[in-house]
Amino acid sequence: MNPTAALTLARPSRDREWVWLSESLTATLRVEGPPPLVVAVPKEWLRADAAGAWQVTALANPKSEALPEGRAAWTIQLKLDPYVPGESVTLAFAPLAVTAGGRDETMLELPSHSVFVKTRFENPKATDVLPITGYEDPPPAPPSNGLPMPIAIGILATLAIALGIALRRRRKPTAVAAESAASRLAKLNANALTMTGRAFAEELAAIVRLHLESTLAIPATRRTTGELGEAPPLDRFTGVLEWCDVAKFGGIEPADRGEILAKCREIIGGPSV
Repeated sequence: MNPTAALTLARPSRDREWVWLSESLTATLRVEGPPPLVVAVPKEWLRADAAGAWQVTALANPKSEALPEGRAAWTIQLKLDPYVPGESVTLAFAPLAVTAGGRDETMLELPSHSVFVKTRFENPKATDVLPITGYEDPPPAPPSNGLPMPIAIGILATLAIALGIALRRRRKPTAVAAESAASRLAKLNANALTMTGRAFAEELAAIVRLHLESTLAIPATRRTTGELGEAPPLDRFTGVLEWCDVAKFGGIEPADRGEILAKCREIIGGPSV
């Protein structure tokens, strides 16, 4: 079984036999033969009489596959971009060097085609093509009405320093808020026996949520206990917040206030009773 080669062309549109100069064709090259099937990719895909009229680009690496009846196939897809217009632009591929079935190398010829390539220019000539130029310096920048470069750099440096100072100042409220949570816990500790269960629970929950926002940057005052979750280190605060929820919404206190205050002091800090 000798190897065979086939060429299939796909045009951008099936309803016309011609292509625009700005369009591309897709060529599928397929070789079949007995395994092992080896096809040498040529350095130049086109014959000399067609090389100047087309640009050839491989769309993907060649694909090899096994076929029934002990045969194999080799396929590659190529993109063809026309360089010149004409009613009969030659498209001719160079022969493919193929080794199949362990035999000597064979050169397989592919059928040539004539392609009608249209252009929107009337009677195009080679002189219509713009000449290839070398490197050219870019045009000078137009005069700017903005600030001179040294002044602009100075302003940017000042803004950077101001931004750094602002970021440092943003850290200070964190320490103040943490102290405020401890201070409020101390006041709650002093007034625990004189407050109603609901008021005590609301203040205790507010203190815990304030501490979470100031130390862990968690928006605890805008989330429910369930939305906070129980992932560490939030699991240390879950019991206190759940106690507060039961006292606020259930009207009962599951444990002694002194016990829950002690647990809160343990995780937040503050003076003991």
